[in-house]
Amino acid sequence: MSASDESMPLNALTLEQAAVLLAQAGGGSAQARDALLAALYPRLRRTAARMLREDAPQLTMRPTELLHEAALKLIRLDEMQWQDRAHFLSICCRVMRQVVVDRIRHVKAAKREHVKVTITHLADSLPAANIDADRLDELLTRLEAASPEHAQLVEMRFFAGMSIAEIAHVRGVSERTVKRQWQSARAWLLEALSD
Repeated sequence: MSASDESMPLNALTLEQAAVLLAQAGGGSAQARDALLAALYPRLRRTAARMLREDAPQLTMRPTELLHEAALKLIRLDEMQWQDRAHFLSICCRVMRQVVVDRIRHVKAAKREHVKVTITHLADSLPAANIDADRLDELLTRLEAASPEHAQLVEMRFFAGMSIAEIAHVRGVSERTVKRQWQSARAWLLEALSD
């Protein structure tokens, strides 16, 4: 990046600048990875707030705490090859999901009882509006083994709160393709939830 690029606010990165930073971060540049995290911080914080508000309101975790804990885990991924913006956002969301699930498990272990944390914002997506967060994590792990692309799509929809149009733009595919993949992933989830 040029000197004029460095003076630009990080949250105003163009797609081209983000692509350059992704390539540099994929090459092992900690500075580029940190710049990406800083640039996406407002969006990721909103995602963390939504996750905690809608998915895990019983947890006493704050959005900033969730995001910072996730960022620390991302920083430890020194040799991660970031493919594109979608991959970076997907991994960020996955790490935040893992932090939430780990916190739920910690609470359960500390109390030696079942603390049910439910995913409630799925009412428009799935008929079973109250899905246990542990169960959803287990299903996503199974879906990822069968189809990593579909699991990433579910993470982007549920955890990042991205629309079909946003996912299509980030992935560089048509909305129709994303809708078709979403229908397939949704059908798989419905079947798995009925088991």
